[in-house]
Amino acid sequence: MSKILIVDDEDFIRDMMKDFLEFEGYEFFEAENGEKAFKLIDEKGDEISLIFLDYTLPDIKGNEFIKKMLEKGIKIPVILTSGLADNLVLSEDERQVVKATLSKPFNLDNFLKILKDIVGS
Repeated sequence: MSKILIVDDEDFIRDMMKDFLEFEGYEFFEAENGEKAFKLIDEKGDEISLIFLDYTLPDIKGNEFIKKMLEKGIKIPVILTSGLADNLVLSEDERQVVKATLSKPFNLDNFLKILKDIVGS
């Protein structure tokens, strides 16, 4: 079963995503900032199928998070979310791992379709 890492500093978003993923049969880990996310990736990276990443975290921006992932050789697919996702411009390097961007607020059915396209059922 696919395990999703939810990285968002908003409790409401994490709780909503956890409830939704659990309902859809997915397992998950959660982190409210980049530091905790990288700790989980270091510990459980081989179990993580996808990272649901908020672009604006208290300790790191999405592009910096992705750069650090690539520097560490981490190639876990990412769905990047932001209130400004429509305005995000991704570099070639970032597109290696960022498989989709979603503007907040987003439709959960659309998220589920993207999730299944990336990790399967």
